[in-house]
Amino acid sequence: EREDAAQRFREVDLLEGFLSRFAEKRAVAVQVMQELYEALLAAGRRASGAKHKEHKEGEAERAARGKRKLRADAAVRGLHADLAQRIAKVLSKALKRVRSAAAARAVSAWRAPEDWAERARSVAQGGARAPPQAVDAGASLLHFLCSAHRA
Repeated sequence: EREDAAQRFREVDLLEGFLSRFAEKRAVAVQVMQELYEALLAAGRRASGAKHKEHKEGEAERAARGKRKLRADAAVRGLHADLAQRIAKVLSKALKRVRSAAAARAVSAWRAPEDWAERARSVAQGGARAPPQAVDAGASLLHFLCSAHRA
């Protein structure tokens, strides 16, 4: 799990470099920002301790694992919380670049209004169960998608 989190940090760094240079210049940046938001939701769920259905454990099994395993789980949850915070920061910086008036006009031409509306709906549905770290980033992304739809 630690190696997986470290790999994700490196991927976020690479995506930050891409978005800092091309957020308002390439149409694929919108898809990258949406996928970053989905990763933010997943990291936030992992940080809060939510597990996938196949990984749920009973209370007796959890107690039997011992304190060392619980500390390791807490450390991994901390890594996921840091990852969620980092993704939110990268997403926020990228959205600031594309929300300027000049960039918004150019960006809105990348897709049809119906496509912008569909993307906004998918973000709104995903944000309904968003962890606290993702609420601000999700609101900013939703605002961007709605403004691109209206432009």
